[in-house]
Amino acid sequence: MKLGILMSGQGAQKVGMGADLYEQVPAYKETIDEASRVLGYDIMSTIVNDEENVKQTRYTQPAILAMSTGIYRALADVMPKPKATLGLSLGEYSALVAADVLTFDQAMRIIKDRGAYMQQAGEDNPGKMVAVMTDNQDLVIATIKKLQADGKRVYPANYNTFNQLVIGGVEADVDAAVAALTDAGIERMVALPVSGPFHTPLMQSAADQLTTRIADETFAPMA
Repeated sequence: MKLGILMSGQGAQKVGMGADLYEQVPAYKETIDEASRVLGYDIMSTIVNDEENVKQTRYTQPAILAMSTGIYRALADVMPKPKATLGLSLGEYSALVAADVLTFDQAMRIIKDRGAYMQQAGEDNPGKMVAVMTDNQDLVIATIKKLQADGKRVYPANYNTFNQLVIGGVEADVDAAVAALTDAGIERMVALPVSGPFHTPLMQSAADQLTTRIADETFAPMA
């Protein structure tokens, strides 16, 4: 049996996530407590059980990395060693930890800074993200290009599946895209609980800061 593991990014977090695991699974609790020591604050009280902080990128990113790693460690003894690990956005770091390319402490420190950079970029460039549920992604792209030609700052952000494409950008411009896509016949779109227009050009300052931040980090060889 060959096992591959996909680690999640942010966008589906909610209050109370992992609280049952923290109470019932020792390996998970140990991981969360280790992460709290690295961060300098308690993840459970500061993030998991806080309605506002769980939506804030600077808090959400470390919490999700810790949660993903905790689940992985809790299952490590009962599943075969994965042949491959991969992740979506933030999940890339969880995957690197699972693959022993980054240590957990090292990844937590990087993500603490990454989350802060992205939080600031989002505050400097307020925006939103919306998941568009359709298999007609050409229509989504054509609509966005038309809006961009009119000066709107809205962009394709994540090609999640063949029937889900996330768009992001300036809030009013994303709203304009949602209206145009609704007029074009797309029926289901879901706003994501994130604090910025991630994976768009509006995040360039965060990308520049992260490039500098990880320049001197040591990454172990990939197996």
